[in-house]
Amino acid sequence: MRSYQIAISLIGLIVAITLFMGFTMIGSPVNQQVIRYDETRYNDFQQLKYRIESYYQTNNSLPRSLQDLNYTGMNLNDPQTNKPYTYTITDNGHYKLCTEFSTTAEEFKKYANSNYYDTPITHSKGYSCIPFTIASSMKPLPR
Repeated sequence: MRSYQIAISLIGLIVAITLFMGFTMIGSPVNQQVIRYDETRYNDFQQLKYRIESYYQTNNSLPRSLQDLNYTGMNLNDPQTNKPYTYTITDNGHYKLCTEFSTTAEEFKKYANSNYYDTPITHSKGYSCIPFTIASSMKPLPR
């Protein structure tokens, strides 16, 4: 009977250690949900970046608003709050996209598959903006 209790205790300990290690490596289910929201935000920002660059190449200027992109199927709203993303032109060839992030950049990099983004991962938790620059190769040559 005593060896049975020891075996059950060891199994319980192994399960507890496994759960702890799992949550440490991938985060809790709640944490994974907020990471997915930020992944969606970065995917949206990446798509917006490509559309803004395309607009710039065609029109030789940044769009006045995201609605000027005239691209159906593009998400212009935050996936969690449904509030519109904020787009601000900072000067010629520079702009920023802003929204409410669920994590810090450090948390996001730790738990998300962030290696494939070409959007800079520099946000803070809460309302944060990410700056973008139109590449000089896309800018028209001076005459």
